[in-house]
Amino acid sequence: MVAGLCFGLGYAITDRLLISGGAAVMPMGQGFEVKPFPGTSLETLRMRFGADKTDIRGDLERLELEETRKQDEAKRLRQEQQDRRAEEEADARPAVPEEPPLQPVLPEGPAPVEPRPAEPAPPPPLAPEPPAPQP
Repeated sequence: MVAGLCFGLGYAITDRLLISGGAAVMPMGQGFEVKPFPGTSLETLRMRFGADKTDIRGDLERLELEETRKQDEAKRLRQEQQDRRAEEEADARPAVPEEPPLQPVLPEGPAPVEPRPAEPAPPPPLAPEPPAPQP
């Protein structure tokens, strides 16, 4: 409490001295001249080109929606071009007769059993060999 009283008393005395000797004290103010900001201001541009004051903020939802529409339109155009190219290529190709579908190697149903030809009869035995001469 004593310290606060001393600080308050010192502040009051200093304030009175500065007020009474006001001519001797230099006014504290801005030390530098105010210079205009470099470049062209928005107001100057509006006056030059005659545009009305409008809000400069961007509408992000609208911008995203427009971007999405542009992308969809570009996709649709690309698809149409591809379709046109495919049609032109199909028209340019000579007409090729369609080949009949391939026949399956094995029939779908049970395989028919073909009769086997009878095995040929063994040849008749040859005449017996003559006995070998004895020495």
